Amino acid sequence: MSGTLFIDVNSIRQNIMNAKQKIGKAKICGVVKANCYGMGVELCSHINNLVDYFAVSSVWEAIELSNIVADKPILVLAPPSNKEIDALCKIYFPNIELAVESISTLKYLISTGKVYRIHIAANTGMNRYGCGLKTLDKMLKILKDNPNIKVVGLFSHFYKNTSSIMKKQFNRFKPFIKRVCIDYPDVLCHISNSHGLDYSLDMVRLGIEMYSPSDTNCLKLVSNIKSTKKIRKGEIVSYNGTFKADKLTRIAIVPLGYADGIMRKLGGGNVVINGKLCPIVGDICMDCFMVDISLAGRVKTGDQVVIFGEDGKERISVCNLAEICDTISYELLTRLGSRINREYINAGNNR
Repeated sequence: MSGTLFIDVNSIRQNIMNAKQKIGKAKICGVVKANCYGMGVELCSHINNLVDYFAVSSVWEAIELSNIVADKPILVLAPPSNKEIDALCKIYFPNIELAVESISTLKYLISTGKVYRIHIAANTGMNRYGCGLKTLDKMLKILKDNPNIKVVGLFSHFYKNTSSIMKKQFNRFKPFIKRVCIDYPDVLCHISNSHGLDYSLDMVRLGIEMYSPSDTNCLKLVSNIKSTKKIRKGEIVSYNGTFKADKLTRIAIVPLGYADGIMRKLGGGNVVINGKLCPIVGDICMDCFMVDISLAGRVKTGDQVVIFGEDGKERISVCNLAEICDTISYELLTRLGSRINREYINAGNNR
């Protein structure tokens, strides 16, 4: 393995419990798509007893997760393709529930003759997934004649976490709720994500807030120095000659690169070695990057390198790195590749 991502399970569980206090009786849906936002799907077994639902992006993710948490419903947030529906027909997963936004998907589900539990996706302004009210009426008419399709949920998604936008979208969601609840009074209505807890309704889909990347203690990504060397004044480091030493410089090679999710824009950022900030020099390579360790004291092969997390008095958060890369923490975390080991700490007996 090129590195290890340490995930503090207790911190994540506390984040979920904090959300529970804010939303009262509403259910918690743990959004664990994209390999649990990079945390590793095994994390679900450590939070299973704190959530009522799980949500993923595809049927393939749902099937993988079903082998870990077979006792909880798993909502597939993206409407399934026919190929995904065919896969579900071959092996029945009673806890997998599907998002439906179109007449064509609904009719394909019906044509299989199987029983499915669905959540109707409503478009309230994001214009990603979701149907309009006219399509909803057509779907409800079709559903009356096809009892094998069980409507268990109705949902939408906030596209911006500002009060005015969320209020506008929530008001657009109300007619969908009113119409669906005529035929399905027990339907589970949900629109809230991590930033819309004031609109919790029947369930909140808790995503990035569970992992709290601004909390450095929750996550720590480390690697180890592969080798060290000295370079003379005037010598370059890495591709394209973007770094040229202006004096005798000691550098360390760290075996993480953009193939592992270390974005190339992090060149010029810092890591922590021996409790000291050390600048990354030169371009990030596919499998490694280089660091100036001239001021880090005695550094040797095998010493730990902290890419984000805490080491001594120094702290680097995922949010810090996201700012450098002009992106968001979600992107950095979900880029972390399979060559990085995931290790769950402070897990206790939470399963």
